[in-house]
Formats: sequence, structure tokens, C-alpha cells
Amino acid sequence: MNAKEPSRSHYCGTSSPRWLVGSIALHVCLLLVILFLLRPRSERQITKANSPSVTSVERMEQLSNKVRELKARELNRTVESLEDTLVEIEELASAKTQELREAYPEQTESAADDLTAEHQRALQAQQDANEKLEKAIAAAEADDSQQLTESRDEAIEEQLTAEKALAEMATAQVLAGGPTEAIEQLIELQVNASQQLAAARLNAQEVAAAREGIRQTEGQVTHRQQSIERRQEQLQSIAKELEQRRQELLAAETRIETVKKAQESQTEKLADANAAHQAAGQAVEQTRENVQAAQAKLQEARQGGVKSQQVAAQHALSAALQNEKTKLRQQQNGRTNIAKQQHQAKVAENAIKTAEHRAEVARRRISLSEKRLKETETALANEQRKAVPQESEIHRQRALISTAGEQSKKKLADAIAAQQQAIAASQAFELTAPPASTAATTNLATTQEAFQLARDLERKVAERFKDIRAAELALVQQMTPSEARQMVSVALPERADLDEASLDQNARTQAAMQRNLDALTQANQQAQTMDDFAKSLLAQALGVQQEGLEISLADRQQDAARENNQSAEEQGGAVSDMTAVMAKRSGRQGAESPSPPAQLAGAGGADSPAKIKSTTIGAAQQEAPPSPRDMARAVPARRFSGEGGVPSSGWTYVDTWYILGPFDNAGRANIHKQFPPESLVDLDAKYRSSASDALIGWEFYQSTKAKIAPRHLQSDYVIYYAWTELHFESATDAWIAVGSDDRSDLWINDIRVWSSSDTLKVWRIDEGMRRVRFQAGLNKILYRVENGQGPWAFSLCVSLDQQAAVQPVTSKTN
Repeated sequence: MNAKEPSRSHYCGTSSPRWLVGSIALHVCLLLVILFLLRPRSERQITKANSPSVTSVERMEQLSNKVRELKARELNRTVESLEDTLVEIEELASAKTQELREAYPEQTESAADDLTAEHQRALQAQQDANEKLEKAIAAAEADDSQQLTESRDEAIEEQLTAEKALAEMATAQVLAGGPTEAIEQLIELQVNASQQLAAARLNAQEVAAAREGIRQTEGQVTHRQQSIERRQEQLQSIAKELEQRRQELLAAETRIETVKKAQESQTEKLADANAAHQAAGQAVEQTRENVQAAQAKLQEARQGGVKSQQVAAQHALSAALQNEKTKLRQQQNGRTNIAKQQHQAKVAENAIKTAEHRAEVARRRISLSEKRLKETETALANEQRKAVPQESEIHRQRALISTAGEQSKKKLADAIAAQQQAIAASQAFELTAPPASTAATTNLATTQEAFQLARDLERKVAERFKDIRAAELALVQQMTPSEARQMVSVALPERADLDEASLDQNARTQAAMQRNLDALTQANQQAQTMDDFAKSLLAQALGVQQEGLEISLADRQQDAARENNQSAEEQGGAVSDMTAVMAKRSGRQGAESPSPPAQLAGAGGADSPAKIKSTTIGAAQQEAPPSPRDMARAVPARRFSGEGGVPSSGWTYVDTWYILGPFDNAGRANIHKQFPPESLVDLDAKYRSSASDALIGWEFYQSTKAKIAPRHLQSDYVIYYAWTELHFESATDAWIAVGSDDRSDLWINDIRVWSSSDTLKVWRIDEGMRRVRFQAGLNKILYRVENGQGPWAFSLCVSLDQQAAVQPVTSKTN
């Protein structure tokens, strides 16, 4: 396993460091020349050299000329190399074009007429696009967004028609045996106009998105304002309720005081009643004693027999009994009064408890109301605080609308200017123009001319490579030459701006000389990268030629059909074995063969192939892939060997990639178009894309999960590419699992091993299973992912189970 960043060398890691060695040698020579020229020849020169002015203007100009001469020689050598490359690739293109003519005799015979017809169609489409652009500009000035969108979309359709017609022209010109340089320049001008309009559309989409953002934000502001108003109403209601609760508490506390005073009075009355009752009891006891005494006297009087005494005793007894009765009645009244006073005291006590309960309830309600009041005040403050950024966001989006709208208008103007330039070039195009001649290096008068020639040579090499690739695609895939050419894209990398005018200027100061030296060095470096790029294209073209010499066209067509069928999900199915196709394509068929398939868990002995599990795909029977259930525990890996630290079983996922995009796929029109990475992977290259306002380049990306989902790269209806390398200690057959959101293609060492259906779908880690062959050393992996709408993702997992080392086939001796 290795989580390190892949090497970022040119053209899949095969760039030559020749320019760097040459540059170092040149700078050493330059230093020696400077020391030689600055060497004083007399005492006067020594004195002059030690003066504040290091060199004279004349000597500085001489030195500048010498430096420019050395740099020009280096640049001329690069130009000569580019010329040699162009000669070689033109020979290859001529041979491939002749093969194409022989394969398509009818199209070749009608090529001249087709060229004229397609030229007229392209010119008409360009003029129609220009007319629609003028309507779009008028709509933009009138702020008629609907008319602007309609006119812009119609102009885009016309531009696409023009591009297709120009591609048909190039195909007809190839079949007619004429030069395609002028037509490729027309295509470049038309593509530039299309990109300008696409940039205007991107700005318009920003405006539309900002307007939608304003609409949503204004809705949020309205909702928040309503929420603020509700909070304010709640505050008023809670404040009113709080005041009511406080009045209730005050009334309860007043009631408590009143009832307590009444209780105190009632307590006094109860005490008085108890005292009166006690006195009445004592009086009753006294009267009873009096009654007993009267009864005793009456008894004595009766015993004495004195009548008067008896009468007096009887009267005294009656009076005592009457008094006792009175006292008993008073005692009973006292008891009744006590009971009454006790009841009144109980009532007063209950009244106090009731009042205290009401006061406690009022306090709790006040506490709750105060809490609700505080919470509502906090919520109101939060709502008001959140409303401020929303207002700021609306102002920001309105400013964005203004800026993007002005940019869109400017780019519309640029688009119509570019479209008019393309129309002028199409009108000036000569159908019978003679082949353009390549300027000889010996005729170059200036360094600037040499640099411009280098760029021109690079462009011509790319055009010839496009001819070769389109012809090979048409021949092998058995499609029409025009369809093949429209699918192929060989874009020149964008390079840093260079002050070409300074390349031939005389330097009169040290600062000017340094600027001149920097410009010359940059020109040589760029020319060297052009030469490397051209040589890489030539190497691929030579590979195509070599394959054509070794394998007949019928065999190549059969191999391509087999590769397409087995790699495609719709034909090959979700599970397919690509090892035989890869062995044949890599030239190892007959030289190497896979070892016997590894035995699955639970199978019988090694000599019991009948017990090996297999699955049937179509009519073919093959070894079943490992279970995807363990993919959740997959670990990252890019190096596979027997060294320590590498798991011996289970699944791994590729975590490290370079990602490029987006490329335009509006309306899914380019779903099968081959963008530059399918011709050549240059990790340092920058490209123009109608789906991006800025140049796009390869970006390093590393994931901690099997699902690669770069959220910072997000556009709808576009194409992305991902590239990496896997290292195997020896040639190995292994199972891989691929998954993508949405459609995808996967190449291993330039062989397509997976092509999902055209259906837009969600990501699934085990969407497709392929048994593939990895070569010993580095293996190039190229992933192409189409995104419809929303997020996109892809994954590549490699199984460590059921791997089979590829063994050399040994010859048998009798």
C-alpha cells in the first residue's frame, strides 16, 4: 500500500529531462561568456570595472546579443526536432489516410462535393448563430431574460451545427487528399466563439442562481420578519399576562394579611369563650354544691318536723335548682359559642392556606412568565441578529447579479466578435487552397519567429495526430469517418503568456538584460515542452502503425468489438473476465498465460476443478468474483507486492488520484466524445473548457474512503477524468470492482475494461466486477465519469483474493 502522491511527470511519467540538462549546460556556458566579456584588458578597464557603472551600454548590448544568440541556437535545435517529428507524423498520417480512403471509397469519391456542401452549411450556421447573438445582446440590453435565454440557446445550437459541419469539412478534405490546416483553424475560431458564448452562459447562470438565491433569501427574510412580529406579539402577551399574575399575587398577599388579622381576632374570641365556659363550669359546680346543701337542709327540716323550716328549705332548694338550671344553660351556651369560635378559627386558618396557595401559584406563574419572557426576548434577538446577514446576503447577491450581468454582456459582445471573425475566415476559405509549406529553420530571422514556428509546428503535429486517431477509430470501430472525427479531441495545452516582443530586444541595462534572459529561458522551456508533447503524439502514432503492421484490420476490428462487448455493462454484463482481451492487446498472448485460478473457500482439492464455484455470463463460464460484502472494510492501496504491510486477503481501494474537469456535456451531447486525456495524459497541461470560466488542470485528490466524491468540483452535465498508477511486483490477474455516479468508463493500460450503461444512476461500490490483467511495474489507470445533476462520485477497488500470477509459457521438449 502506498498513500503517496503519484509522480507528476509529463505525459504519464515518461517525459525526458533533456531540456533540463541542456538548460543547465547553457547557463554554465553563459556564465563563462559573461566572465570572458567582463574581463578587463588594461588598467583603464580595471578602473572602469571598479566604477559604479559595472558595464557600459555598448558592452551590455554586446553581452545581450551573445546571450540571445546562444538561446536562439537552443531554440532552433528544438524547432528542428519539431520539424523532424512533423515529417514523421505526416508520413504516418498519409499512410493512415490512404488506408481510410480505401476502406471508404464512396465517401472518398464524393469528398469534393461534400466539402463544398459542408462549407455552405457551416457558413450558414455561423451566420445564423451571429443573428441569434445579436438578438441575445439586444435582449440583454432590454433586460429581457426570457428572450436572452432563448436567443442564446438558439445561438449555441447553431454553433454546434457549425462545428459539426466544419468537422465534416475536415473529414471530406482528408478523404479528398487536401490539407486540413486551414479547416482546423476555422474549427479553432468557431470553438473559440462557442467558448465565449459558453462563458457568457455561465455568467448568465450565475445571475439566474443569484436571482433564485435572492428569491429564497427574501422568502426567508419574510418568514423571519413574520417570526419577529410573532415574537413581539408574544412579548406583549407575556408582559400583559405577567402584570396580571403580579396583580393576582398582590391580591393574594393582601388577602393573607386580612385573613390573618381575622384569625387573630377569632383566636381572641375563642380564648374569651373558653374562659367564659370555664367560669360557667365553675358556677355549675357551685350551684350543684348549693343544691346538695339545700337538699341536706330540706332533709334536716323534714326530720325536725318544723313546717316553716321545711317550707324555707323547700324554697331554698327550688332556688338552688333554678340557679343550677340557669348555670347549666349558660354552660351549654358557652360550649356552643366555643364550637362556633373554633369553626370560625378553622375557617380563618383555611382561608389563610387558600390565600397562601394562591400566592404561591401566582409566584410560580410569575416565574414561568418571566422565563418565557426572557426566552422570547432571546429568540427575538436571535431572529433580529439573523435577519442582518440575510439582508447583507441579498445585497451581495444583487451586487453579484450586477457584476455577472455586465460580464455576461461583455462576453456576449466577445462572442459575437469571435463569431464574426469565424464567419470572415469561413468566407475567405478557399476550397482548392494548395498545401501549406513548412518554413525552414534557416529562413528564421528572429528568435520570435522561431518561437512562433515552434508553436505552429506543434499545432500541425497535433492536427496530423488527430487525422491518424480519427482514421484509426473509424477503421477499427467501423464507424463513418465524420463520426469518428467528431468524437476525437486533441487539444493543445494552454501555456503561460510570454512577452514575445522582448525576445529580440537589445538590453541596455542589467535589469533589461535579466528580463530578456527570463523571456528567452521561458521561450526555450515552452518550446521544449512543445517538442515533448509532439514526440509523445508521434510515439502513439508509431504504436498505431506498428499494431497495423502486426495485426490485420479485420483482426483489429474483431479485437475492438470483443473489447467493447466484454467491457460494456450492457453487453458484457456486471461481471466479466477481461484477461484474455488484455493479454492479446498487450502483445503477451502466446508468451504468458495465467496460472490456474485460485480455489475458493470451501472448495475441494486442487485437483478438483469441478468443485470450483463459477458463474455464467451469457454463454461464457468463469470464476466467480470475491464477495463484495467485505468492501466495507477495504483499505487504501496503490502498490501490490509481497512486502510487509500489505494485506494478504480482502479488498483494497484506490485512494489517490489526479482529477481533471469539467468538460462540457450539456444535453449529454458529448457522452461519447473523446476529450484530450483519452489521447494523452499530461498532468501539467491546462485546457480551455466551455464548462468552466477558467482554465482547467489536473488536481491532486486523496480520499479516506473508497467512494471518491470531490465536493469542490461540482457542475451539472459535465465530464470529469481521473488518473492514477498502480504498481504490481509481477504481472497479475485480479478482480476489480467499479462504481460511479453517473455514467463511467475505465481504462487500464489504454485498454477499456469497463463501460457502464448510458443511464444516469447513483453510485454503488460493486456496480461492475471485472477480472483484469495488471502488468509488472506501473499500470496506468484512467477513469472517465459523467455527471448529470447533483453530486458525482466514483470508486475502484482491487481484490487481494483469487489473484493469479501470470506465468511465462515454457516450451515443451520431446
